[in-house]
Amino acid sequence: MKQCKNCSTGFNYIDMLKSVWFKNKNAQCSNCAYSYTITVDSKFITTALIIVPAALFMAISTMGSFLLKASFGLIIAIIASLFAPILSNFEEE
Repeated sequence: MKQCKNCSTGFNYIDMLKSVWFKNKNAQCSNCAYSYTITVDSKFITTALIIVPAALFMAISTMGSFLLKASFGLIIAIIASLFAPILSNFEEE
């Protein structure tokens, strides 16, 4: 889990997840209120982590309808996005 560089308090997973999901939401230390933003490299990695598995599933799936493929692709993207905070790096704002 990521820690604040100022006071070494661990970040809350939910706050990190909100920082990944919402563009203008920053992770903030619950102890000292120091603000962190996700790095550009991590934004690229998390985008690839979310889009690539869903797109590959939709491309190679043999399911009949497009709506069914898109639904499963969306479910895969949501599940993959739950791992994004673990792989993301944050920098001081």
